[in-house]
Amino acid sequence: MSYLTKAGMAVLSAGAIGGASYSGYVYFSGDSFAKKLGVSVLNLTGTDNSTEWTTRLNELNAKTSGLDKSLEKLKNKTWQELQSWCNSNQSNKFNKETDTLYQNFEEFCTWKVGDKPWSNKIASTVVETHQDWGTAHAALKGKDKNNLSPELKKVYEAESTDNKDKKAMHKWCTDNYKKTWTGDNDATLNEVKEYCKTA
Repeated sequence: MSYLTKAGMAVLSAGAIGGASYSGYVYFSGDSFAKKLGVSVLNLTGTDNSTEWTTRLNELNAKTSGLDKSLEKLKNKTWQELQSWCNSNQSNKFNKETDTLYQNFEEFCTWKVGDKPWSNKIASTVVETHQDWGTAHAALKGKDKNNLSPELKKVYEAESTDNKDKKAMHKWCTDNYKKTWTGDNDATLNEVKEYCKTA
């Protein structure tokens, strides 16, 4: 067997078994949507996650762009129909993060950080000028600024005039609530547990 033939086989072999990493997930070519997202995926049958499915449906109803046609049709339908759509698409092959169908699956078929409970949690439905956000901001001001992430440093610096502190705290927390939950050691979940609470 020639050197070139051996080299070609080696390249093909590496390509066949090679994996890649996106957004902290490691996947191998041919992975399905559900396999790539793992524990993040809601129960695709049954009623155990009905509360979360209802929330995902409300989020779908509010979405104005970026939807696959098959998902667009489910607006104002039932959470069971959304669950069924997710179940039907779970085996789709993952190709890239920018694929609309994959983005839709991740957005509407998974747990979000804000779905999880924690002590003295401030709900996303609490208006941005509510004192609860002011309480959370005051607690943030008691932290060492040097230990905060760049985004939290900006929130830290927000002034109390015109409720800027409350609004900044509200935005940071609720933006992070929308992120996909990736497991019990999720870094975003641990951060919001510490800062998005009333005491």
